[in-house]
Amino acid sequence: MLLVLGDLVGLVVAGQTALWLRHLIAPAQFAARLYPVLFVYSGLLLLSYLAVGLYGTIARSGPDELRRLTFTTTTLMLVMVIVTYVSRSRLDIYALVYLIAWAFALFTVPICRAIVRRLFSNRRWWGRKAIVLSHTMDTACRLVRALQAQPRLGLKPTAVLTTESDTQNSAIPNLPQLRGPGPVLAHARAYGIDYAIVAVSDLNDPKTLAVIQRYETCFKHWLIVPHFAQNYSLWVRSRDLNGILGLEVTNCLLRRTDQIVKRAMDLALTLLGGLIILPLGLLIALAIKLDSHGPAIYSQTRLGKGGKPFPAFKFRSMTKNADEILHDYLNEHPELQEEWQATQKLKNDPRITRIGKFLRKTSLDELPQLLNVLRGEMSLVGPRPIVKDEI
Repeated sequence: MLLVLGDLVGLVVAGQTALWLRHLIAPAQFAARLYPVLFVYSGLLLLSYLAVGLYGTIARSGPDELRRLTFTTTTLMLVMVIVTYVSRSRLDIYALVYLIAWAFALFTVPICRAIVRRLFSNRRWWGRKAIVLSHTMDTACRLVRALQAQPRLGLKPTAVLTTESDTQNSAIPNLPQLRGPGPVLAHARAYGIDYAIVAVSDLNDPKTLAVIQRYETCFKHWLIVPHFAQNYSLWVRSRDLNGILGLEVTNCLLRRTDQIVKRAMDLALTLLGGLIILPLGLLIALAIKLDSHGPAIYSQTRLGKGGKPFPAFKFRSMTKNADEILHDYLNEHPELQEEWQATQKLKNDPRITRIGKFLRKTSLDELPQLLNVLRGEMSLVGPRPIVKDEI
C-alpha cells in the first residue's frame, strides 16, 4: 500500500509539473479539463504496475523494476496519445502534456519508490518473514547477511535451519537456529511464516533434497538459491525443458537492440536532465570563478571503451597551480610522503579549494560529464572512467 501511495505521489508531481510547464509555454484555459484525464491516466498506470508485478511483497531487482516501470509508463502514454488522436480531441495540447508528464514520471516514480523503501524497509512489519534453510551453516550465514544488508528486497530472515551438527555460529546474531520439524513448525506458526529460502551449493546434493522433502509441508512458498548463480543474478529466467529446470542468462550488453535503446535513453535523459540542472551548473561555475583563479571546467584524460582515451570533463575543484602546491607541501611535510605514495591522496589536501571540498563531497564536480555522455564517450549508467595508471 505504501508503494502505491509513493507511486501516486510521483505521478501527481509529474502531472502537475506537466500542466504548469504547458501553461508556461503557451497559456491556455484547459487545465480544468485535463485534471480528470490525468487522474484517469494515473489510475490506469497504478493498475498496470499491479499487473506487471510491481507491488509484490518481495521487491524485484533494481534494473528489472526500472525496466518494468519504464516500459509500462511509456506504453500507456502512447495509448493515451492514440486515444486522443482517434477521439479527435485537442491533440496539440494534450499530447504535449502527456509527453512532459511521461518524461517526469520516469524520474519521480522511481525516486518516490526509493524514498518509501528508505523510510520503511527497516520496519519490522515491512516485507515477508522467512526461514533460511541450508545444509551448511556457512552458506546460510552468507545468505542471511546478504538479505539483512538489503532490506529493500522485503525478505526478513527470522530463523536458520541447518543439518550441520554444530549450529553455534556468532555470525547470525539474534536469530534462533532450529533443528527438527517440530521446532520449525512451531516457529512458523508463532510468527505466521509461510516462506522458506533454501541456500544450496549443489541442486543434486542428496542431503539438500532430503532437507526440502522433510520440511516441504511446513511452508507454502519456497525460494531456491543456487550458490553458482550468485554471479548471474541479473536477467536470469527459468525455462521448463520438458520437466527439467533450466536457467537462461542473457548478456544484454551484446544485443544490438539493447545498445540502441540504451544510447537513446542516454541522449533523452541527458538532454532533459541537462536543461533542468543548467541553472545549478551556472551557479557552480560562478562560485568556482569567485573562489579561485582559473577555468570553471577542466578536462582530464581517461580511458573509455576499448582503451580509447577521451577528455573527461569536470568542474575544477583544485587551485590552478596544483602540482606546484603539492610539491612544496610535501617538501614542507616529509612525513606525508608515505601517505601520498601509498594512496595518491592526502587527508588534508592543500590543492583543493573551498568550493572544491563541497563539490567533491556531493559529487557535483562530475556534472559536466553529461557532455561526455552526449558525445558518446560515457553512459549515464556504466563503469567508472579510469586513468591509465589504474589499470
